[in-house]
Amino acid sequence: MVDVLTKSHFRRAHLPGAVNACVFKVDFLETMEQAVSDKTETVVVYGSSESSMDALVAEEKLLSAGYGQVLVLEGGLKAWSEAGFALEGEAVSEKSDTGVYLCIKDGNYPVDITRSTLKWIGRNATTTHFGHVQLSDATLQVKNSSINGVFTLDMESISNENLKGDKFHPVLIDHLKSDDFFFTRLFPHARFRITDSHLLEKPFRGSPNYKIAGDLLLRGKTASLDFLSTVNLTKKGCLLAEAHFDLDRTNWGIIYGSARFFEFLGMHLVYDLISLELRIVTGPRQDSAI
Repeated sequence: MVDVLTKSHFRRAHLPGAVNACVFKVDFLETMEQAVSDKTETVVVYGSSESSMDALVAEEKLLSAGYGQVLVLEGGLKAWSEAGFALEGEAVSEKSDTGVYLCIKDGNYPVDITRSTLKWIGRNATTTHFGHVQLSDATLQVKNSSINGVFTLDMESISNENLKGDKFHPVLIDHLKSDDFFFTRLFPHARFRITDSHLLEKPFRGSPNYKIAGDLLLRGKTASLDFLSTVNLTKKGCLLAEAHFDLDRTNWGIIYGSARFFEFLGMHLVYDLISLELRIVTGPRQDSAI
């Protein structure tokens, strides 16, 4: 009998006499060879429940590796427990969080601006440029599963990475800071304020699980912006949020090189969409009263 869940979960609860070989680890088959060296022996595998693919994936891997008799315990650990059969482990009576759906407690989550990042990617017909812009200030709160916050960007910090060491690197940086693009001398900061957010119907922890909408102040103009975000929590209660989306720069009056506004651009054509990769990292939740 083989429990194919993680070692930590196995310590908490497992079937009597079972051995552990985590199907999520790259050395799963090596662990199985140590546990069951005779591939003609019948092997029974079980996972979490009928909703989880863990045991079926283990069965497929073992059959492909030459094991002749592999059986799957229907319903897994959950069905065994609900049928009233005994379990072994350190916490057999405790109900475990499956880790499938996101659940965030209300409170203030202090944003770590040194670990939070915003990557930009700009393109034309022949070239892709990319770099980062630093956060200068940020606040984030959660109330009734709704995320609120204000995020300020230091536009003077805009950097480029793909041209580092090239003679055109400072030329590009100066151009991005000029009135053709972000005009940082007059508008040194950009600011995004969340105006609405909500959990998706099935907020899986590894997929986009939040819809975020807000107002972005950029180059002196405010326009609406919405995107999907994948939000997670660490064991220490820190919030992690990621989002990957495209922004149409012309909505903020940044029209340099746009074929929607200029003719005969030739080599000066620049695509309207800027791709953004946002990662927000916070410290642990500070309180529950907002």
